[in-house]
Amino acid sequence: STLSNIVFSGVYVGNVFSIPLSGILCQYGFSGGWPSAFYVFGVLGVIWFIFWVYLGFSSPADHPRISKEEREYIESSFAVEGEQIKEEVDIPWFEMLTSPPVWAIIVAFFAQSWGFYTLLTCTPTYFEQGIGIKWNESIVMNGVYSSLPFLLLTVVVLIAGPLADFLRAKGLSTVFVRNFMTLIGSSFAALFLLLATYVADSITTAVLFVTLGLGLSGFDNAGYLVNLFEICPKFSALIMGIANTASVLGGILAPIVAKAIAIEPSSPKGSQEYEDTYKEEWREVFTIAAEVYVFGALIYLILASGEKQPWAEG
Repeated sequence: STLSNIVFSGVYVGNVFSIPLSGILCQYGFSGGWPSAFYVFGVLGVIWFIFWVYLGFSSPADHPRISKEEREYIESSFAVEGEQIKEEVDIPWFEMLTSPPVWAIIVAFFAQSWGFYTLLTCTPTYFEQGIGIKWNESIVMNGVYSSLPFLLLTVVVLIAGPLADFLRAKGLSTVFVRNFMTLIGSSFAALFLLLATYVADSITTAVLFVTLGLGLSGFDNAGYLVNLFEICPKFSALIMGIANTASVLGGILAPIVAKAIAIEPSSPKGSQEYEDTYKEEWREVFTIAAEVYVFGALIYLILASGEKQPWAEG
């Protein structure tokens, strides 16, 4: 859990820095402002690729500069020996795609992505249209506010990994720990998502609830997200690809559903009826997202396993 969460935290650390930097570049950058953000991050992507080509290898066993201790630690953490990584085996497609623990992970990926992208893409629009908070008064401050959830998310992810390992070391079963972490992350996300839509009435409470909702959802990184390495280490990359496909689908559908529900009212703009109608529509959007969070967690609790599956050897 600790090793995986350290790796996954890099995604959120990138957002902590890139979102405020994007705001600064949009307001003060070259080439008219916003184009500079694309140029800067495009160049950074090329630089990252150069380092990836030089430092990345297919397995710890293939890396020429890794220490023996680090290699053994990585391989033991994922319960895969270096020789097994190179072994060619037939993929048990039928057993894999009919495995309840695999579907537990796929559904969890979908549900978490739906909620994540609802928070990421729809919340600022809701606060502006439903509550009247003008996020666009300062692009730079918008970037700062938007990065706060990812800052907390990074901290929570780095805490969740060692916490999960500590609980397992104390004798709790793997499936219990994965269920517990997934339930905590999903419950907090659903709760604060609802609070953000039903309670938030100022920029302070808006930022607070969104930050807590997205940030505390990081506990599930030590739940379903690392579980695939345990139920099927040899085919974990394949399962990750399938689960990420479901995750992308959730990220696509969430904004589409939001746009279909939150339609600008026909009543006069600025009237009380206009504001109330908009607010109710957006509350429905976020209520659905909270329900999807809970649904994903419940399916995971029912179907998940902490044991290596019988078909996992191929």
